[in-house]
Amino acid sequence: AAAAAATHASAMTAAAEARDAAASVPPPADTAALVDEQRDLDTRKQKIVAAVQAARTAADTAAAAVKQADERRAAARATAALLDERATTAKAVFEAAFAASPFRTIADLTAAARDSATIESLSSAIAAVDREAVTAAEALAAATAAVDGREPPDVAALEATQRDLEQRLRATREAHDAARSALRDLEALQTAHGELARRYAAAESAFRVSHRLHQVVSGMAHAEDKVSLHRWVLGAVLEEVVTEATRLLRDMTRGRYELVRATTAGDRKSLAGLDIDVLDTWHGTRRPARTLSGGETFLASLALSLALARTAERHQGGRRLETVFIDEGFGSLDADTLEVAMATLVSLRDSGRIVGVISHVDEMQRAIPVQLRIDRRGDRSTLRIVGAPPAETLPLSQGASSS
Repeated sequence: AAAAAATHASAMTAAAEARDAAASVPPPADTAALVDEQRDLDTRKQKIVAAVQAARTAADTAAAAVKQADERRAAARATAALLDERATTAKAVFEAAFAASPFRTIADLTAAARDSATIESLSSAIAAVDREAVTAAEALAAATAAVDGREPPDVAALEATQRDLEQRLRATREAHDAARSALRDLEALQTAHGELARRYAAAESAFRVSHRLHQVVSGMAHAEDKVSLHRWVLGAVLEEVVTEATRLLRDMTRGRYELVRATTAGDRKSLAGLDIDVLDTWHGTRRPARTLSGGETFLASLALSLALARTAERHQGGRRLETVFIDEGFGSLDADTLEVAMATLVSLRDSGRIVGVISHVDEMQRAIPVQLRIDRRGDRSTLRIVGAPPAETLPLSQGASSS
């Protein structure tokens, strides 16, 4: 009892120490996860054990099947040996019977081995041939009896006729082949003609459109106008030029004259709308520009020239025409008109343009400060720049005019 009590006390002490040690060890983070993992491992273990058991069962089944197949193979080999022995015996019996039969070859034997229907059919065919032979013999006898006592035919003539007929037949066939070839050619030509007709129709349609466009462009579409596209565009541009020139001419003539496009057809130019009339606002009259006096014509021409330059600027994207040259015409101006023309030219110069005037008029020479003068001395001419330092004198070729 004392020993047992000591053992019990020692065991209690060890249990207390174990409990203390277990208490000091922290618990796992997720006991439920460990339990689930253990359950999953147990499930997988059971599945593996079941799979192993199924595999062992399948192996046993396969071994039994192999054993049965071996038994069947052995039985089949025994049966094959028995059949080979019987076939050898049957072959010997067949060869002996064939040698004793009236047939010479296997083909004869095969031909004789027919069914009753085939034999009956062949018998019927043989009977029909026999009947045809009898009929032919009777026909031959009748024909022989019919020609007895007659003259024999002219075989040479018949052969010649036959050759002629054969030649005509060949010629007919050749003509037939030629006709078929010609027919094919005609069909091809018909197809080509149809294609050409379609192309011609398309070309004709395009030509009508082009011809109509040509008539419109050339002015032939309307017999009463006959204004071409070129003339029409020129007329539209002339309308801009006349409008611009009217503003300039109105300033030059103190509001008296205005330029307008002619509306009456005096000649081909006016018919195309390229003639100009002058409207005299002081007298309320309208007349052709050619009725102006010399000075008035110069002012109108100057206005048209300057207007044309401004119109050209607009049609060239606003690029300025920096230089304007005016040749002659100043000698026909009176003092007032010359003053107006000079004021206009000065305004052009002030606007940044270079204005060149070619003239023999002394008043112009006095009014223009910078000049290029050409002086003639005998048979030689010189060029002098006057009014722009330094003055230069340049020799010109002989025979040049002086101005």
